[in-house]
Amino acid sequence: ERLRECGYEAMHVTRRTSGRCDGLLTATKRDVEVLDARDVLFNDCGDRVATAVRLKKAGVEMIVVNTHLLFPHNENSSLIRLRESFKI
Repeated sequence: ERLRECGYEAMHVTRRTSGRCDGLLTATKRDVEVLDARDVLFNDCGDRVATAVRLKKAGVEMIVVNTHLLFPHNENSSLIRLRESFKI
């Protein structure tokens, strides 16, 4: 409700595939038209997800990707994060 009070209209939730209670929320302002929204499920050890949203504002179309990548704790984590980026 607070997001609506701040001018956000469309909201898309992508849940993690493991059944965890967290995920991603993608919210857009009222002057942005949502043309399409797709969940990207990585199905990997980190249970990562992303949301790709095709938007239109003032006649201009764009794609916005919202994701939560693995935090790079070490060099191996950085490689996993890079692989996650390529999946998008």
